[in-house]
Amino acid sequence: MKQAILNVLAIVALFILQVFEAPTRALANADRDKLQHHIAGAWIGLVGALVAIVLGASPLIAGIAALTLALGAGYVKEWLDYQENKAARELGLVEPRHVEKADAMATWAGATPVAAPLILLGLLMQAGLG
Repeated sequence: MKQAILNVLAIVALFILQVFEAPTRALANADRDKLQHHIAGAWIGLVGALVAIVLGASPLIAGIAALTLALGAGYVKEWLDYQENKAARELGLVEPRHVEKADAMATWAGATPVAAPLILLGLLMQAGLG
């Protein structure tokens, strides 16, 4: 079962590369920023899920870990951007970063293609159907 889950996650990694990363270069800056957050969330979620599975977590817990890590990473990134802006303001400089909660949400949403199948599989397994 663990090998099957790892195989599915490998397919998700290929999906991330093909579907998300290729169109990034053709988008406007604002759209590109959201897509880059989304891609980062997908990779963070994938790594988090892989680590959870390797450590023996159920698919449900691995999916929840993927979402949790992506959300946390998104908010940490925005907080760091805020701190960088604050330091720039104190020095009388222009704020170098744009801080948006929507960026953190885009990072979190990026983990959905990884987390959703794992959570569904975990729920099916708990119900005795998987």
